[in-house]
Amino acid sequence: MKSFFLICFLCISGTLAARPKAETKEECYKSSGLTADDVKAVKSSSLTPEQQKVLGAYFACFLKDRGILSDNGHFDIEASKKDIEPEHLEIALPVLEVCGKDEGSNALETTMKLLMCTKEKSGNVLFETLDLF
Repeated sequence: MKSFFLICFLCISGTLAARPKAETKEECYKSSGLTADDVKAVKSSSLTPEQQKVLGAYFACFLKDRGILSDNGHFDIEASKKDIEPEHLEIALPVLEVCGKDEGSNALETTMKLLMCTKEKSGNVLFETLDLF
């Protein structure tokens, strides 16, 4: 009986850990208030200060849900490697290794630093390659 519960727990844990990105994105769109216009602004590099806040909230939600970012602002580079498709690691890893080192005092602050650095180092390449929206 104990084995049965252990197997059930492991199956549920594995399912939760492997939550599809689509579910994460949908949940984070709702909680942050991110809109299609905000996404267009990211891609055209014309974000207003309010859109920057919304984008930061979206990515903080996204990264926390994926197990890549903690509430206290720690960015887990190893977890990010596991969440990126292998064919995209070559493009993403050099940027994330540099940008992931500059952590803030909380999740939102780290996310904003990460976004600004990523945009500076790669333009829109990572945003488009990694299917983050």
